[in-house]
Amino acid sequence: MKKYLFLLFLLIIFLSCKEKNITFKDGIFFKIEKNISYGKNPSQKLDFYIPENKDSIKGIFVLIHGGGWKAGDKSNLTYFTFSMMEKFPDYAFANINYRLADNHSFILPNQTDDIDNALELVSKKMWGNKVKAAIYFDRKQCRCTFIYAVCL
Repeated sequence: MKKYLFLLFLLIIFLSCKEKNITFKDGIFFKIEKNISYGKNPSQKLDFYIPENKDSIKGIFVLIHGGGWKAGDKSNLTYFTFSMMEKFPDYAFANINYRLADNHSFILPNQTDDIDNALELVSKKMWGNKVKAAIYFDRKQCRCTFIYAVCL
């Protein structure tokens, strides 16, 4: 019994030590903050990726998954986010989820309010900077994905 408890203890320690950083080739290094809440709803979460040298940050890309406001998840854009991080190592990145519409809720304004709230949190985390927009269209399954660039 003690043997199993010890193994369970080791498993808990191992699972709680999740990596909080990601390193790419050429020494590109980002700190990861996962599932940061920007509202009361469980869907209002974002992942934030901050370059190792905070003083060199030129701006922030905020990625918003597609799905017609009714489907999708921020995890759909994780690979894309990582590829952007490699190409733009002097930028921070936020990948957000928002409240999805269903048969009992209208499509808007919940989703646009969520985007505003996520942008406000990201801006506050990066010292109250102004927001400028860039748009990336994800043509898979006729979905549209937006990227907001927060310029410092």
